[in-house]
Amino acid sequence: MYQTSASPTLFISGGCVVSVQSSVGSTSYQDLGSAKGVKFSESFDTEDYEVGGIDPTHSIRNHTCSIECDLYEINPDRLIYIRGGLDSTATADTLKTGGLFVNTPRTWVLTNNGPTSSQSLTITVYSGVQAEPIKLEFPGDDVTDVASLSLKIKGYMVSTRTAGDQLYSIVDTRST
Repeated sequence: MYQTSASPTLFISGGCVVSVQSSVGSTSYQDLGSAKGVKFSESFDTEDYEVGGIDPTHSIRNHTCSIECDLYEINPDRLIYIRGGLDSTATADTLKTGGLFVNTPRTWVLTNNGPTSSQSLTITVYSGVQAEPIKLEFPGDDVTDVASLSLKIKGYMVSTRTAGDQLYSIVDTRST
């Protein structure tokens, strides 16, 4: 059967604003700016158990998620939030790094804003760390695109949260 209708209010267009928890345990977030090419995905391993002819039990393990994007707004005093403690203190124009080894997980938020201020799709990853080194790409002088910073975050389960709500949430207010 062919699809004969669609719900335009459920279409997602545009990029996202990326935010990260200012510090572990904080309720404030640092806006890292707008991003393009945003990809959110989850992964897990599956296991099937069959005992004595009983219907198999299906389970998962190693449940994680990831965020990949290219940030447009590049500023050293924002980069320190991405890196979870891998850098010394940043100022508005300088980031210094090297010699620190603990990448502290923080909460990450992707927000795709709708046509009105009350409409958005928000993905919250409860505990994520930078999964790949910084990669800053400069476009050529003859193009209209701007430089971007490639970012990959890996999200992990938070065992202290309620089972079923330990990895991420997606909240959609676009149809309200």
